[in-house]
Amino acid sequence: MRALALTLLLAAIACAPSVRIDRTSFDGPRVVGTTFVGVRGEDQLVWLERLSPRGAIVRSVSMEDASNTVLARTSGYAGDAWLMQVRADQGWRAVPSIGEPGAPSATFALEPDLALVVHAASALSTYGAARVEVTRDGQRAEVLEIVAVDGLVVGPVYVVGDAAVLVVRDGSVASLRVVDLLAAQIELDNLAALEALRVGDPQQAAALLERAVARDPRSGTSIYNLACVHARIGDLDRAEHELAIAIAIDPHRFIPLARRDDDLDALRERPSVRRRIGLEEDD
Repeated sequence: MRALALTLLLAAIACAPSVRIDRTSFDGPRVVGTTFVGVRGEDQLVWLERLSPRGAIVRSVSMEDASNTVLARTSGYAGDAWLMQVRADQGWRAVPSIGEPGAPSATFALEPDLALVVHAASALSTYGAARVEVTRDGQRAEVLEIVAVDGLVVGPVYVVGDAAVLVVRDGSVASLRVVDLLAAQIELDNLAALEALRVGDPQQAAALLERAVARDPRSGTSIYNLACVHARIGDLDRAEHELAIAIAIDPHRFIPLARRDDDLDALRERPSVRRRIGLEEDD
């Protein structure tokens, strides 16, 4: 029943990107408007709450138990403001912005080797949409698409924990878009590992995938790819161990892959693996 309710909720969100919610009480400035920003993780909805008379809060609300966490806060919402980050022992503190507002294409350096890039709409596009990517060492992970109507201006960007908050202005309408940097960096690690395999460096591929798993131990894609790398270099015990974990995380995805993946040819010769992925043992 909860799964059905969650499906209906996400379907409603997909059809209505701007959602208003009513609050009977609020400890702080009065909320005068609420806009859905996006999904963070598997069960966290992110909202932008406009406060009276000025300011805004980026809040993450759990679909599991309705608990909520303030991710970030702006003051002087009508203009470019510092983003404020809450700390239990320090209260509010200012987080400096990255980059200046500008029209796409625009690049914001989040770290020395990590950037947020906003690409202008293609001339072949039938509507005004800008693509947002996180890039590192030539690898690109697309994280957002922004549809523009009255002319798009993006930036600045604020980094709050594992999130990048991008200020977006479409004409006179301003909003915030939250990018999950943790998920983006895991995707970049996997892409870099595949490139390392392509050029014949499986040890580097394994190191990159180990880093991705350290970022998120439940990243099934990273763990499955790590199993493939260990199978290719002949460490079948480690490959079987990693494959078992990936299958435990998402059997519907990884069992069909494991049945036909060329990287796992040697591993599929093991009876224990064949049983795990539902293949009959050869006579």
